Amino acid sequence: MRRCRAFTLVELLISLIITGLVMAALITLFFSVFKSYEFHQDITEAKQRGHIALAAIQPFVLNAGLGLPNTETDFQNAFSGMTKLLPADNTKKFSGYVQLASDDTYKLTATHEAPALWLVYSVPGGAGVNYEYQLPANTDVVVPLEGFDNLSATTNLSTNAQLIESWVSFPSTTAPFRNVATPLSPNLTLRFSSPTSSAVQTVAAFDEVHFVRAAKIFVRNNTLMIDRLLQGSNPQPAVDGIAGLWCTFDPDENRVLTVRVLARASTSRTPGIQSGIEGWPTAADAHWPRDSKYRYVVVSRSWRIRN
Repeated sequence: MRRCRAFTLVELLISLIITGLVMAALITLFFSVFKSYEFHQDITEAKQRGHIALAAIQPFVLNAGLGLPNTETDFQNAFSGMTKLLPADNTKKFSGYVQLASDDTYKLTATHEAPALWLVYSVPGGAGVNYEYQLPANTDVVVPLEGFDNLSATTNLSTNAQLIESWVSFPSTTAPFRNVATPLSPNLTLRFSSPTSSAVQTVAAFDEVHFVRAAKIFVRNNTLMIDRLLQGSNPQPAVDGIAGLWCTFDPDENRVLTVRVLARASTSRTPGIQSGIEGWPTAADAHWPRDSKYRYVVVSRSWRIRN
């Protein structure tokens, strides 16, 4: 007779236990890999949003103050009559071309850090002068421009002092000029305001005309907003997924503007998924209630304001 052999119950139980332990280890490893992928996916996405936000802010910063006064008194005297920058409410007035503010409406006057950034900057116009010109204060002067037809915003030039579209600057000067006549020929009729009647601004030969522009940059409803202050314009969304903005600038010290962007991932996870955010100042937490179900990253950049 041939003897039949088979696995015993004990052997089956042992094999099941070993298989279970192996499967448990594999599941743990898989879960760990999945969580790591989830973490890096969130962090990468948040960093990308932060860098996009800084890239959206940078063009305004690079030409901030070009050809403009660098003190509050001179700045406000130069833009006399400009209600976009100098409204009747003193708490809403620009005090300079780089200004920290509490939001899109009210400025902060006693601090060098704040959650919103107001900037006055200059945009190259594509035309310039061939010779040096002396422009006395409070006087209309006709300035011929070479390449006048290349002006990118000729049709937007205004003669209304209340609008930012009527103001231009030159890099070689320290005051803006208001266009006081409709540009119907390759000339601009310019005037700069000063309480000192003997003041003179010198436009250097071969200098390029720039259009003066302004922007208020702030965060609203997890979106980076930019208000360009042009006639009829409203704040426009620039980058989604931005939970906060924190800016530091001391105009009397090193004149370095630092902007920190608090960017978040788009996927909602488990509440309390992130205990702390490296690089985000404690003082900034008071301005935004963060949703604990998202991961956040701080991305920052600094610029030395030249003017």
